[in-house]
Amino acid sequence: MKNWKKNIILFLIIFFGCDYPVPESNLSYDFLENFNKASISPGPDKVFRYQSWMKGTEGRDAMVIGVYGTVTFQLNPDEVGDELYFGLRLRNPDTAAAICNISVKANDSISVVFSKNLNTRYRAADRDWSDAKVDFSRFKNKSISVTFSVQFDGTDAWVEWSSPILLANQ
Repeated sequence: MKNWKKNIILFLIIFFGCDYPVPESNLSYDFLENFNKASISPGPDKVFRYQSWMKGTEGRDAMVIGVYGTVTFQLNPDEVGDELYFGLRLRNPDTAAAICNISVKANDSISVVFSKNLNTRYRAADRDWSDAKVDFSRFKNKSISVTFSVQFDGTDAWVEWSSPILLANQ
């Protein structure tokens, strides 16, 4: 009797493991909810606000950034959480390549906290959503700016960043 319970729990962990829990009490900052406060460069032609869309049966809200586009958010110390969670994929997954970066500016110092080269021509796995987590604890209680950017890597790519949020450890 006990084994089936363990198997059910294991199944639930595997099935739902890619979706990070978002308890309201742990949410420090929701980037999509604050998109209207962001600085966009070079302009709105390289960054879409955010959208809800479907791929198969999976719908995600995302900000969409084109090559050379950047979105920068200014955060107060009380908005900075311990961990950043988000999803990432190429919008045009069959032929695209891009370098995706997240950088943080704190105390006049810039740190690249996440960098990933997506190239669907050579890596089939880059066609699907990949969820990521970045440790932000070193920025806790600091005023920071967080920049999401997409750099050229051979094609004109559009990258979707789904539901980026900062969570506080409790």
